[in-house]
Amino acid sequence: MLLALLLACRPPDTDKPLSVVIVVVDGVRVEEAIRTEESELSGLTGREHFERVFDEIAPQGTLFTNVRNMGTTITAPAHANLVTGTRTSLGNMAVDEGVGLYRPDEPTLFEELRDQLDWAESDALVLANQSLIEPVTSSTMPGYGDGAGWLHVVSSPGSDRPAPEDAQVFTTLGARLDSDAPRLVMANLKAVDRSGHYGDDVDSYLEAITKAQGHIADFWATVQAHPDYADNTVLIVTSDHGRHRDGDPSAAEYWRDHGTSVEGDRQIPVLLIGPGIEAGIEDDTAHALTDIAPTVAELFGAELGWATGLPMRAALTDEVASGPTRSGVLQAAGPLAVELTDDPGARSVVTWDGEVVSDASAWAAEGVAYADGLGCWREVLIGTSASPWVPRCRLDDGTELSAPVAEVSSLWRPHVRAGVDGPELSFIDNPDDIAQPGVDGEVGPIWLRLVDGAWVSGRDPEPALRYPTDLVTVDGPTGMVSAFIASPYSNDSRGDRSVYVQAASWGETFDVGPPVAVDISAVRPESGDWRVERPALLVDGEDLSLLVVGMSNSSRMLIRIDSTDGGASWGDASVVAEDPDLVVHMPPRFAPEPTWVVGDDWAICDASGCTDTGGPVRGWADEGIVVRVDGVWTVR
Repeated sequence: MLLALLLACRPPDTDKPLSVVIVVVDGVRVEEAIRTEESELSGLTGREHFERVFDEIAPQGTLFTNVRNMGTTITAPAHANLVTGTRTSLGNMAVDEGVGLYRPDEPTLFEELRDQLDWAESDALVLANQSLIEPVTSSTMPGYGDGAGWLHVVSSPGSDRPAPEDAQVFTTLGARLDSDAPRLVMANLKAVDRSGHYGDDVDSYLEAITKAQGHIADFWATVQAHPDYADNTVLIVTSDHGRHRDGDPSAAEYWRDHGTSVEGDRQIPVLLIGPGIEAGIEDDTAHALTDIAPTVAELFGAELGWATGLPMRAALTDEVASGPTRSGVLQAAGPLAVELTDDPGARSVVTWDGEVVSDASAWAAEGVAYADGLGCWREVLIGTSASPWVPRCRLDDGTELSAPVAEVSSLWRPHVRAGVDGPELSFIDNPDDIAQPGVDGEVGPIWLRLVDGAWVSGRDPEPALRYPTDLVTVDGPTGMVSAFIASPYSNDSRGDRSVYVQAASWGETFDVGPPVAVDISAVRPESGDWRVERPALLVDGEDLSLLVVGMSNSSRMLIRIDSTDGGASWGDASVVAEDPDLVVHMPPRFAPEPTWVVGDDWAICDASGCTDTGGPVRGWADEGIVVRVDGVWTVR
């Protein structure tokens, strides 16, 4: 231990380039990692569970004690959040096959560093004793794709079974440090999460934590004795999510699983040590998992232009050059805008005609939507604990409305529209991002209208589809027509995604028909994996038109399907545009003809041609787009 401390305190060798290793202890709770209070599972403090880390590493680094995953608290999207600095939707969740279809939509840290610093593929590495995080090595963003190398740590040579012990991850990583000298590594340790889910009892979960922290301490000592990595390596220890802390502590359900928005699932540890990192600091500023990638970028002197996270500057010494502060408009809708700040405690605010209308105590406010005098957004409060993401709505005259539902997901952005009798909104009611109907309660499309200042709601009483997302609604010939993406309830694969159309109407009662899968087999590839996302709808009397983005590993296409009988039946699908540079994170639009965005030229296209936008496009605004010009997101 003394040798490790002495090595850690030596002045940095400025002749060697900086390296960063991110170690993700998958699914460890803060109670068994960094808390000074006793864990109700063991009677020990969290720091006693992480004894060697706190004895040998933490005193020379910065510990953040108030960090959360504010997005989806499961492994694959959480890692996507970590490496992009943005929150990622369910559609990017990995599956056992076709992982290339479910990569992040925004650029990863690996891609940005390779592009900005002219790195080779061997300079960035992701490895794990599981396969779920392979997709985070690169994104679907046009103009990117040169990301990290991938290494699945298996139980034995030639096997496809993941290694059961985390020690094998460090053995493999040590060999790769010697052979390829990577500059940025993300290593996932799966044993803790695996033991939590499937171990015989709580002791196997606690034992996996003890082993993991011992491996981390051994690895740090090895790094400090390595001729190429000693004194020029930053180590970041964190997790992707926690575990439940809800209900009876004596019940297995209290700690076994994760995936919800409860505090135990959200809270994660973050420890940094190495050159450019302040020593002996404990910081309780509210931060997020999405702040790690911008912090790493700042250490390397690079920039993550797409990230919404903030660098954790309390950990950075004065010698580390501060990157540019954030500015500009993240989203816009009518008079509403989401404006970025550089304040970790209020990182985004919602303005209405330039006046801040989000809560003054909101940690973040975003997801604006507007139509017919009604504006809505989501926000969250964080102090020493986090509230759920909650919706807020108000009218043009400043009237504050009651919340349409109690909690919403971290990506909630309702479809607001002018209904026949006044403003209406619709969205997928799914506050945990991955909840399933019949498993996690009432989850699915919900339609609301405003009557005399109060919400009247309707929903499918028997939702029958898994993981619904991306709801859009228009007035149909006899009521409302909605389109959304979901997976069949009989299929456990999150990746088996289809587009569904569902009719509903307001009368003396709310009537809703069954969701109908729209057949796109006419354009679907004959073999290989397939993914659809981002529907758009247009109604002209009895004529309905549907757009959807289709993806395979080798193609991107915009697909159109038409109905001449109000949606009762649909014709064959046709391809409007096929372009590998079709931007997936941007939904197509009818304006009134199909309109879409392609990169890496970042042009808005329709049947008549394409128009240059002048920079990367983040999203649609009601009267234009949000585009990045000279480092600033702005509405054009």
